[in-house]
Amino acid sequence: MLVLKNPPILTSDANIPACWALLHLGADLVWKSKAINELTAFLTAHTDPTSPAPFHKQLASISLTAWENELPVLELIIRETIRLSLSITALRRNVKKEIKINDVIIKPGDFLAYTIYDTHMDPEIYSDPERFDPSRYKEGRQEDKKQTFAYLGWGAGRWSNDLSCNVPLCL
Repeated sequence: MLVLKNPPILTSDANIPACWALLHLGADLVWKSKAINELTAFLTAHTDPTSPAPFHKQLASISLTAWENELPVLELIIRETIRLSLSITALRRNVKKEIKINDVIIKPGDFLAYTIYDTHMDPEIYSDPERFDPSRYKEGRQEDKKQTFAYLGWGAGRWSNDLSCNVPLCL
């Protein structure tokens, strides 16, 4: 049993999809089995149960490249869970020029609000949109690529991955 003396505190942004992922996997034994098999292989390859190093330190020593490239099943599960569970309203400020949408003119400085849920549950984009189906993102099917911004996840657009950002913005 692993006991963390100082467990990490997850933000609500991470808690909700994490809980939904567990619920979806509990109801879908095929994807649950795929996730268990992938994680077992990953941990077998990158950790040593006979090592005196604590498990959390072994996990922390796994390269970012390994986390990003060796867990494709988990990636599919996470994408699908976010699609199904994230139903926020996104705001966008028009900062450049007038935009005409359905005979309505949006002027520079105006805000637009739209629900991500409407896009993620659109049957013209996602077949059987209410069903948990991580395979919809697999090569050859890629329902999320049918339209620009068909998958919004945590949002769309440019995001900085620069770790030299201002201190108040970094955690």
